[in-house]
Order: sequence, then C-alpha cells, then structure tokens
Amino acid sequence: MSEPQVELAHLSKWMIFVILLWTAIVIASLYWNVAVEKEHTLREAVTEARANFDKNKTFRLWAASHGGVYVPVNKDNQPNPGMASMPERDLTTLSGMRLTLMNPSAIIRQMKSGGTGRYAVKEKLTTFEDKLLDPKNKPDSWEAKSLKALKQGAAEVKEITQIDGVTYMRLMQPLFIEQGCLKCHGNQGYQVGDFSGGLDVAVPMATYLKHVSDVTVLLWKSYGLIWLVGLSGIVYAFRHNRAIVSERLKLISELQEMNDKLERYSYQDGLTRVANRRMFDTLLDREWAAARRGGGRQLALVMIDIDYFKLYNDTYGHLAGDDCLKRIAAALSRVSKRTTDLIARYGGEEFVLLLPNTGREQAHSLAEQCLRDIAALQIPHSQSEAAEVVTISVGVTTMAPDATMQAAMLIEMADRALYRAKESGRNRVEVA
Repeated sequence: MSEPQVELAHLSKWMIFVILLWTAIVIASLYWNVAVEKEHTLREAVTEARANFDKNKTFRLWAASHGGVYVPVNKDNQPNPGMASMPERDLTTLSGMRLTLMNPSAIIRQMKSGGTGRYAVKEKLTTFEDKLLDPKNKPDSWEAKSLKALKQGAAEVKEITQIDGVTYMRLMQPLFIEQGCLKCHGNQGYQVGDFSGGLDVAVPMATYLKHVSDVTVLLWKSYGLIWLVGLSGIVYAFRHNRAIVSERLKLISELQEMNDKLERYSYQDGLTRVANRRMFDTLLDREWAAARRGGGRQLALVMIDIDYFKLYNDTYGHLAGDDCLKRIAAALSRVSKRTTDLIARYGGEEFVLLLPNTGREQAHSLAEQCLRDIAALQIPHSQSEAAEVVTISVGVTTMAPDATMQAAMLIEMADRALYRAKESGRNRVEVA
C-alpha cells in the first residue's frame, strides 16, 4: 500500500475517532448541563421552602408573643382540648359572643388548609406524639423520621417525596421553645430553648419539574443542532483532506504509470517493439548467473542477421527498410513460445534469441524455423544474392557455463557461427 493510501486509511480512522470524540463531548456536556439545571431547580425549590419556613416562623413568633389569637367559636373554630388547663382559653364578650384562644399552630394550619385552597405550599407544625396538644398535628411517617433526625442534631431535613400521589419538595427545620411558647406548652415541662418539634414545609414540584423538562428538551435540541454543525464541519474537513490525498494518490499513480512506461520503453526497441540491446544484456547476465548456479543447465543463443539489408535500404528506401524490420521482428517473436525466451534487436539489422534451458538440437530447430518463417514472408529483395526475397543468416551456440566462464563467451561463439553462415553463402544456419 502506497503512502497516500496509508494516509487515506489513517484519515478515515481519524474521522471516525474525531466523530466519536465530538459525540462524547457533546453528550457529556449535555448531561452535565441537564444535571446542573436539575440541581439549580432543586435549589430553587429548597429556597422557596426555606422562605416559607422563615415566614411561618416569623408569624408563629408574632402570634406566640401575643399569647395566641382569640377567634369566635364556630364549627371551624372549636376550643382546643389540649389547652383545657389554661384558665383563659375561652372568653365571652359583653355582647355574649363566645371566643376561644387559637394557638399559632392552629392559625397556620387554618391559613394553609382552612378550606380556601389558595396556598399550594403545605405547612404543618408537628412534634412527637407524646407532646401533641392537637391530634391534627400528628406526624406522618416522613415527619416522624425527620423529627428524630432533628432531635439528633440535624440542621434540617429535605427530600423529594410524594403526598397523596403528588410530588413535593419537603423540608423540615427544628423549632425551639421561646418565652411566648410557655403559655401553651409550659404545663408540658418545657423550658426555654428546648426542642419542641419541627415545621414541615412541602413545596409542590409540578412547576419545577415542568421547567426542568422544558429546559431539558431545549438543551437536547440545542446540543443536537451543535452536534450536527460540528459533525458537518468534521465531514467537510475529512472530505476536503480526502480529496487532497486522493489527488495526490492519482498523481502518484500517473507518475508511476509514466515511470513504468519509461522503464518499459527503456528496455524496448522503439521501432520493432521487441526488447532492445539493454534488455538483452540485462537478461543475459541474469540467465548466465542462473545457469551457473544450476550446475549443467544449458543456455542457448541464436544470432540473426538480415541478408544484404543495406542494399535493401538503398533499393527500396528507409521507410520500406523500417517496415521490413518490423515484419521480421514480429515473425521472430512468433517463433519463441515460452515466456522465458527473449527476442531482442541486437543492433541495426541484427536480432538475437536468448533461450534458457535449451539444448543444442532444440536451439538448432528453432533457428531453422526462423529461417523458414522469414523466407515465408515473401518480402521482395531484387538486389539480394541469396534469394529473390528477404532472407536471414543464423548462428547458434549452446553452453552450460561454470564458474570460470563469462557471458561474453556465449555471444562470441554465436557470432562466430553467424560469420560462418554468411561466409558460406548466407540464408542458412550454422551451429558452433
């Protein structure tokens, strides 16, 4: 795999990594902001509960400082049995109206749940059952648990829980006996500063939960948009970089193709399209070395020269001469059937056949076939002294090289055989 291909593969992996990282960052940020919003909303609910507690405590202290409030006796305002020992619990006015003393706890309870339904926040003064003045202040299970925690020293108890299927933020803080409280609670053995119970403030969470839900939906939409914008940027950057790398890859491929062509052309004869002298020299060295390593492995060389080719050029012109060389090269290429064999233009009108693993008889047979195939082309040659058509002279040699022999010896022996063929009248094969 080329360097740009490796870079392209790495780029794809990095894109996936960056997308996953971006997604993780967006999700983490989203959940963090949702959590912050929930925490902020809960703090607001607690703040409201504490504000109601402070308001209630202030009113309670005011009412206690006045010893309670007298109200007319009716079906909603009955004398408190827990205050029966008080000498002035009940009074009658000069006009005959009966009045009863209402303590702060009863006042607050009537304000919050006295049939008006105006207050969504629930408030309730409560204490341990053995200290109750009014059975209506009996603690429920959550209040009983919270009273124990407050008595053990807790500054406050708060929790999101349900009352009659409705979700509330419930908060309870401790109440302590003050001087004004002794009018009602003095006969219970309390002293100023004693723990007397707690005030339960229950803030409905419906509005707060809806706010959290609305903000959460808005955050999801906002972060979804942010994620899509970021994702688009990542994909755009990846495609841009991929286009650059792909262009580089295309250029490298084109350069490689050009180099391959140049290399191929550097080993190819430009006219005949068979191998050139350079290719022949390269393969001869390689096959010679292989034959030497093979121990007795034979290597054959067939050298071919076109008879009276200069006269052919002089008679028919160089264009006809070029065409003649092309046709002869094509015919010689068809003689060699094996992929290991090489047909090359050795120079001018000379060609060579390099035949690895070929014995003398087989090489001679191929040379004779070359002779026949060229004559069969029937290329007219009126100035030839060998025939009326173009013919060739062929020299053949075969060697099994050893460590003491050089490749030049093979060329020299084939060249000698070719010389004898020419000296013997041409249009023939000689074997050295």
